[in-house]
Amino acid sequence: ANEKGLASAMDEYLQEFSIQTGIETEFRNEVEGELNLASLAEVQLVCILQEALANVRKHAKATLVTVSISRKSINENESVFVSVKDNGLGFLERNSKRSFGLQTMKERAASVHGVLRIHSLPGEGTTVEYSFPCLSRGKLERSPRFLQETGLQANVPGAVSK
Repeated sequence: ANEKGLASAMDEYLQEFSIQTGIETEFRNEVEGELNLASLAEVQLVCILQEALANVRKHAKATLVTVSISRKSINENESVFVSVKDNGLGFLERNSKRSFGLQTMKERAASVHGVLRIHSLPGEGTTVEYSFPCLSRGKLERSPRFLQETGLQANVPGAVSK
């Protein structure tokens, strides 16, 4: 999907979510131009969004979810940032019964060199923030971490096993 495609897919998904759940959604696309994300990173970005929204639907009793996507450069390296913020019940992270989906989201982010954080307090809603480096497809798919997690060593030309 091209980046127009990614942002509009996210926007459409949110509109659909809103229709199905009655929860108001707001989408902020702060990305100009192309993100140049690896296709796998795009897939994980959308899957995490879907899981975060499923958590909102099941647990949060929220009336509003705000999703934003932006791009930041850190030390010349571009990253894409996504934030999913709800105004629901929130929860105490240390005794969270909701950790089932959270661990999966963290693993999805890690599989494409990303980081995922969850901020939540009872009565203050929950924010899921995640970011991935904008690695081009070839670069990501030759990285040791990706190879290890997907077992693709054999099929990747020029891969160095570590």
